[in-house]
Amino acid sequence: MKAKVRKAFPELEIVDVLSARKFSKAPEKYQNIDLILTTVNLTIDMMIPTILVNSVFTKQDEKRVKEMLGEIWDDSKANDGRFQYRGCDYRRFNPIEMKATTKEEAIHELTRLLIANGDIADEDDFMADVFEREAEGMTGIGNSIAIPHGKSDSVIKTSLVVGKAATPIPWESLDEEPVRVIILFAVKNTDANTMHIKLLQKVAMLLADEDFIENMVNAQTKAEMMELLSKDPMEEE
Repeated sequence: MKAKVRKAFPELEIVDVLSARKFSKAPEKYQNIDLILTTVNLTIDMMIPTILVNSVFTKQDEKRVKEMLGEIWDDSKANDGRFQYRGCDYRRFNPIEMKATTKEEAIHELTRLLIANGDIADEDDFMADVFEREAEGMTGIGNSIAIPHGKSDSVIKTSLVVGKAATPIPWESLDEEPVRVIILFAVKNTDANTMHIKLLQKVAMLLADEDFIENMVNAQTKAEMMELLSKDPMEEE
């Protein structure tokens, strides 16, 4: 089931996969997660959204998860509802035209921008965390887009930066194609599992729009990318 969930929702982090028995022995370890998928009825009330799914994770299960994620997004909206959530300012997107030609160069280039913005304290530590996550599974989600991310003690403020490569960059991707647009997430460890999923969720909802993807890949200026990324995914055209 894990493989099907990861394929259906590559932008989300799977925190753990475990038996109900093991979960019941230490539920406090999972009190900060945002959503539980289970194939059996749980006897512990965690006050966390929980969905009972089929062990083979059907299309109907996928639909129900998408609906739940939409509800979580609604609940998380604050202030103007468009950019801010619990101290993370989504307006701090920083698209740049990248010189990088490899994944390593791209992550390094975007990390240096995070340093310049004052979002992270230690470049090497943060990059080590990003590459540790890269080793766990592909972050290329197809359609020329990658979403590398790192949860790190070196992150001062949860944020993200976006870059567009001048030429396609080889990247482990679901469609086995190189990428042009890289969205790098920097997440404070204290925000992990809550802020992290909200950040990924907002971007995931935008990326569900084929027109958005096409416009992102074809954007020629920073202003165009900023306008695209500032959209509220819950607003209808």
